[in-house]
Amino acid sequence: MLEPFDQYDPRFHWEYIDYHLNDVRTLEVHAGRDNDGNLTMMLEELVEERCGRRMVGRCIHLDTNCRPGTAADAAPLNHLDLAINVYIGDAMRRRKARRLCDHGKVEDASFRTHLFRVDGAPFASIAEFA
Repeated sequence: MLEPFDQYDPRFHWEYIDYHLNDVRTLEVHAGRDNDGNLTMMLEELVEERCGRRMVGRCIHLDTNCRPGTAADAAPLNHLDLAINVYIGDAMRRRKARRLCDHGKVEDASFRTHLFRVDGAPFASIAEFA
């Protein structure tokens, strides 16, 4: 049943476009601390081509060794990098079967290129890079 027009959520329009026209399937996020207490985060937006032959992941990876509770504006990153991951064939199937939030480590990309890397940027700058 359709909702009354006055309850229309304008975000639906962009969600529809992302899914049906831009082929964005998911945005996955993983954050955690390693054994040394280093905070590492990865975000990957997965876009599957309509032909189903490949999937492209736009990836942000960062880490900092600041202690828990450090304010974002006082937490420099060790590094932040942007990369494009391309998954084809079996790698695409395996990547679709695993999620960053469940495992942290997922299938390696068939092809990968780093767009750039920044060292020492403030943690609060993540949104600007995204």
